[in-house]
Amino acid sequence: MSEPSDRKPYDTFFRQAFGEPEPARELALNLVPRQYEPLLSRGRITVDKDSLVDEELRTHYTDLLIRVEEPADAGPTKNAGAAQDAAPARNAVAARSLLVYVLVEHKSYPDRWVTLQMLRYLIVIWQREKSRAQGRGKLPLVLPAILYHGTRKWRDPEFTRLVEGATPADWYVPRFRPFFMNLAELPPERVRGSVRTVAALMVLKHVKQQFSEARVRELLAALEQARKDPRWQEFAALCFRLLLLVKEREEIEYLQTLARKPEYHGVQETVMTYGEELLQEGLEKGIDQGELGDKRAVLTRLLDRKFGLSDADRARIAACEDRDALDAALDEIVAATSKSAVLSRLP
Repeated sequence: MSEPSDRKPYDTFFRQAFGEPEPARELALNLVPRQYEPLLSRGRITVDKDSLVDEELRTHYTDLLIRVEEPADAGPTKNAGAAQDAAPARNAVAARSLLVYVLVEHKSYPDRWVTLQMLRYLIVIWQREKSRAQGRGKLPLVLPAILYHGTRKWRDPEFTRLVEGATPADWYVPRFRPFFMNLAELPPERVRGSVRTVAALMVLKHVKQQFSEARVRELLAALEQARKDPRWQEFAALCFRLLLLVKEREEIEYLQTLARKPEYHGVQETVMTYGEELLQEGLEKGIDQGELGDKRAVLTRLLDRKFGLSDADRARIAACEDRDALDAALDEIVAATSKSAVLSRLP
């Protein structure tokens, strides 16, 4: 599978698919226990736009903080189903508001330290909420959830497994286990929500997996249903953009082949149209990137021969995506008396 040319393709897809209140509500309903459903279903939803994930981790994680508040004229939240354990059930009955913090793990393999990362992010959330309330009242209930769509199996993360010699009975070690969903193990019939939410989760489920007939058929079936969404064309473009960025050409062609089956008649034209456009765009982008790569290689070679280059200098040239700036630097090198005069032409 090719490396994404976009630094954050999964981040972009996830935020556009679930960054609005109603899709965020449906996402949360899939991730947290049923006893929170009454508040989630009728509460006022807002989505915090700021990410808590460190910049260097953004290629591996996406996060979403969903704020749920009981309507002002509503009574206490009722318990909608059997609790997973007594403490969450009591919280569900009493809570008039809560936060759902979703961390999406994009790597193909499990990260054993993700629970520590999640715990750190929860502390940041509570510190912010304490500052907003100016120290008055109690901290809000935060429901932490990890959504994983990698290719390897991963058992539920538990914090005590990270601490040598610790057991869940040790009161001085945080007994912390976020809600966890491995999309690879999620059948489409268990996904709750609109056709768009189902399709978005199916795209995430299969995008990192090697395409097989069963996987492509499941994906196409979800996309066929998603055509009922009023914003289908916009959503289709979002899905195919992600698929092109992370899938090999052969897999896109295989998707097009299966889309010709009669049961996918409705989505067939869209798959063919976007598939051809994006495959062509990918080809053109590859040619364009090749030209940029050639310019960067020549500039690096000439500068190193004339002045010598540090690792930082090489990294700066390698990161340059501006063709005009590279041309200006190549022109400058002919008469340049210093390395800085050439590098100053780069952004």
